[in-house]
Amino acid sequence: MTYTVRSGDTLLTIASKYNTTKQAIMDRNGLSNANLIRVGQTLIIPVGFIPTSTTTPSVIQHVVRAGETLSSIAAKYGVTTDALVQANGLTNPNVVYVGQRLIIPS
Repeated sequence: MTYTVRSGDTLLTIASKYNTTKQAIMDRNGLSNANLIRVGQTLIIPVGFIPTSTTTPSVIQHVVRAGETLSSIAAKYGVTTDALVQANGLTNPNVVYVGQRLIIPS
């Protein structure tokens, strides 16, 4: 499916809307920098893509709520902040958004 970027969109908000990941959109569109999208740009969205571990039959996701940080989410699930960064392809561990879906690694 395709999506036309609108004012205020980020790859994270677009990915969340279509149950995919920022990295999957970047890979599918040959983007090297998630911050370089522009209004009017058409992106191919790999719909329904959620990476899964080959050793875990199901994926645990967490939807970020107001006031949460990556470290508080990591502590809640007993994982490291670095593991969350890696599992979600985050470029800045200090920035998470309300409504953002995070994959919790096992």
